[in-house]
Amino acid sequence: MEEKMKEQRSVSRIDNSALPTQLCRASILLAGGNEITARTINLSETGMRILVSSDECGKNALAKGRSMHVVFPEAEIELSGECIYSEERKRAVAFLGIGFVNPYERILFGRYLNSILHRDEAV
Repeated sequence: MEEKMKEQRSVSRIDNSALPTQLCRASILLAGGNEITARTINLSETGMRILVSSDECGKNALAKGRSMHVVFPEAEIELSGECIYSEERKRAVAFLGIGFVNPYERILFGRYLNSILHRDEAV
């Protein structure tokens, strides 16, 4: 499935090993006030892939099309998102693909990513 998703992407994603620590963990806020802790697998200005505990979030949160907010508390960033896909695995974990749906937020987040990833080059 991951290979198929890569073919559909127009923007490359940044692997979590290349991300600053403030973007490696996220909180997923669902309607009704539920909050899920997530680990970032990869990230771009248009979306991300995360790892969550399927026990923590339940089947409803994993539904394709579900609206949510992605918060990076350490970076003080919040993005509007929608579940693009979910894939449950053994050991009570699930991978979620989240697309960022607000064009303005995506532009600002893209600039932020660009600035922190190329910070060393500017020096």
